Amino acid sequence: MSKKQFYDLQEYIGYLEAIGDLVRVKAEVDPILEITEISSRVIKERGPALIFENVKGAAYPLAINLFGTEGRVELALGRKPRDVGEELVELFHKVNPLHSNPFSPYSPKSTSFCP
Repeated sequence: MSKKQFYDLQEYIGYLEAIGDLVRVKAEVDPILEITEISSRVIKERGPALIFENVKGAAYPLAINLFGTEGRVELALGRKPRDVGEELVELFHKVNPLHSNPFSPYSPKSTSFCP
């Protein structure tokens, strides 16, 4: 997917729709189990993001699976999710220097879950 900057969620949704990676479901859907079932099937197939426009008992539409693939996450963030994760870890160590030193008494202890 091409690199693009989005200023808000509405712009991101519009772009997904423009590239055919979002489907609007106009039929009435029940929020109890039905939306979950539809979404689960679409996610398993690595399908598009969905907007349910007519959710039973709801005043607003429901957007789901907007970040359901690594490609859509990369599109939204403008870079690979792994790069963002590494940057967050680096930032954490900068603002929490005690946790960066494995010999610090305040450093979290590692625990092995394997015997």
